[in-house]
Amino acid sequence: MQTVIVVYSRTGNTLKVAQALAGILGAEIAEIRCQRNYDGAVGFLRGAMDSVMRRKPSIDVAQVVAQPHDLMVIAGPVWTGRAAAPLMAFLAGRPKLPGRVALLLTHGGSNPAKALAEVETLVGAPLAARLALKEADIKGDRFSAPLTDFAREAIGEADLPLIG
Repeated sequence: MQTVIVVYSRTGNTLKVAQALAGILGAEIAEIRCQRNYDGAVGFLRGAMDSVMRRKPSIDVAQVVAQPHDLMVIAGPVWTGRAAAPLMAFLAGRPKLPGRVALLLTHGGSNPAKALAEVETLVGAPLAARLALKEADIKGDRFSAPLTDFAREAIGEADLPLIG
């Protein structure tokens, strides 16, 4: 199954999980690069404001996204209860989505339900799989089992052996 993981990561936590998932699925990674600086404490506040105000920053995504895939996993952090502004900017650009789309969110402890629902609405179809991981579990490397379950659900094969 041709799979691409489109990921935005401000601190590296989401990228860490996306790389682990890519190893499990044998997927390509396409990082969303944001022209707006979200680094450090000031960047954190800027990101929170962009999320609350629903601003869509300018982004760049690798051309691999435009190639045909069977599955796209969209991955990013939750900011103020919403999917991160760069992730929302990607979806607002109406990318060509394959028949199977899955969502992987990371968060510091806030409830990701609103972000999950909002992304599913933008995708325009039910998600093949969804997973929200807490930052503490990522930093403590306690995400392997839920990530493997997510990968199986995303490809639609509960008992399929995975690459990684």
